[in-house]
Amino acid sequence: MKNLTYVVLALLLAVAVIASCKKSENPIASNEKSNARKVTDTIPTPPTPPKDTTKLVPLTGDKITLHAGLYKSSHSDTSYVYFVAQTANLYCANSEINFNNSLDVNNNFSIDLLNAQVPITCKGATGTISSSTIVFWQNNQNPYLVSGSYPIKVTLNGNIYTGSINISPTTITFNWNYTSGVLITPTQIAR
Repeated sequence: MKNLTYVVLALLLAVAVIASCKKSENPIASNEKSNARKVTDTIPTPPTPPKDTTKLVPLTGDKITLHAGLYKSSHSDTSYVYFVAQTANLYCANSEINFNNSLDVNNNFSIDLLNAQVPITCKGATGTISSSTIVFWQNNQNPYLVSGSYPIKVTLNGNIYTGSINISPTTITFNWNYTSGVLITPTQIAR
């Protein structure tokens, strides 16, 4: 009887060892089987791009007024010249003026008035439109607010308008002799 008990215990132990070996035989292979993907013939459809809600309209025949200003910080010595461009022609509400501007290392001011970005479907009133602020930052490479004369060039519809910005210790004066195309107002700002 003792021998029979030992045999049964030995068999149970052998079954337990074999069962545990089968479970840990190759866990990666069994995991890969459960994570296998089915290959299908369907091709995913890309999302539909949003429809354009605006269009670009040339500023042909328009007269642009550049409203000049001087920003002076009350907290630091930061100051700069800026403009806001405004059309004479009427455009749909929520339209914008697109532009590029630059100030190079020789203090040449440049503004390129590109076009108006208007809604495709005009809803509501029409009116003149203004650009966002056209800023000419002053920094160590471009210290243009020291006394001197600096050229300014504005491009509108392929036409180039030129003038100068004269800086004195007390004023900023815009020498601009145009009465059509592009105007600058005011022509003098107190510092």
